[in-house]
Amino acid sequence: MDLLQNYKGDSSSDDETSSTQMEGINSEPRGIIMPLVNIAPHVVVSRPVQQAAVIDPKTKELYYNPKYEELFMPNVGPSNPFKSEHQKAPKNTLTGFVEPAHFSGFHFDRAIRSYDTLGYAENPSADAGGSSSFVGDVQSAHLTGGRSLFESAKTGGQKGKEL
Repeated sequence: MDLLQNYKGDSSSDDETSSTQMEGINSEPRGIIMPLVNIAPHVVVSRPVQQAAVIDPKTKELYYNPKYEELFMPNVGPSNPFKSEHQKAPKNTLTGFVEPAHFSGFHFDRAIRSYDTLGYAENPSADAGGSSSFVGDVQSAHLTGGRSLFESAKTGGQKGKEL
């Protein structure tokens, strides 16, 4: 406003009319006064920072190194009261828990076919520390010496002389 009042034009009559008009304008700014509203109020965190994170037991990959207590915590959440102990057991397949084993397909086929045909097979467990290293009909396994289907056994008697 001061700049407009100090502006001097060519005619002096314009200055008088503009200065009288300028004095009539109120120079106080007016605005709407609104109450102050805090959109994001301060929130007190009820969970402590040091609380352990819950790890899903079905997770195969972890992105940080958890402590032993965090890794083997009991499962969180409600449990089904109608499940039996067998149903509550940890499973990685629909029918139960399968341990990882490292042996070739040939040895697996040999064991499964021997078990189906002969009724016994070699115990594939590495920690099978017992009196028997066979699964199934142990007596039959001891009588045959633990032979599988792929191991040949002598059959028949001596051959006759050719004439």
